[in-house]
Amino acid sequence: MPFATETFSDEPQASFARRALAYLIDLAVVYAMAVVTLIACVALYGQFKYGGDPRLMRALALAPTTRNFIFWAHAAIYLSYFTLAQWYAGRTFGKFVLGLNVALSDGAELSFARSVARTFGYIVSGQLTLGVGFLLPLLRRDGRALHDIISGTQVFRLSKAKAVSAEPSVVIPAEDRAA
Repeated sequence: MPFATETFSDEPQASFARRALAYLIDLAVVYAMAVVTLIACVALYGQFKYGGDPRLMRALALAPTTRNFIFWAHAAIYLSYFTLAQWYAGRTFGKFVLGLNVALSDGAELSFARSVARTFGYIVSGQLTLGVGFLLPLLRRDGRALHDIISGTQVFRLSKAKAVSAEPSVVIPAEDRAA
């Protein structure tokens, strides 16, 4: 959701380069979260199960069940990061850094269901279309990718509002002002 001091700019669609860079920043955040989480999980489990024996810990780290756990844990972190960030704040950390916001095409906030659809749309844009879905903004006038079309969303650029309200946001009683 845009903050009170932000509005959508006159040229609302975000550039492909900004979107791609925001996604790369987000992937770095997701991978960092996954690495920290997975190292902690394997270390705690190995310490609990094997008493910290280095040979058994190494075997645990290389075990096929650990690789399955890593895959599913990473998928859960990826899906929850994008879904919750876009639903709650209207943007991920990468979009925040680059001044972008995700909203419905008319500018309204995303519902949780739309955020889930957009996140699963990333899978369609990336894996199922071999990345072509991510390249659609280069071909479309509205700058929307396949996951935007699926979820009915668009990525907007934010600019700081120039207008200042005539009404104060906090009203201080007269007797308190004199003190």
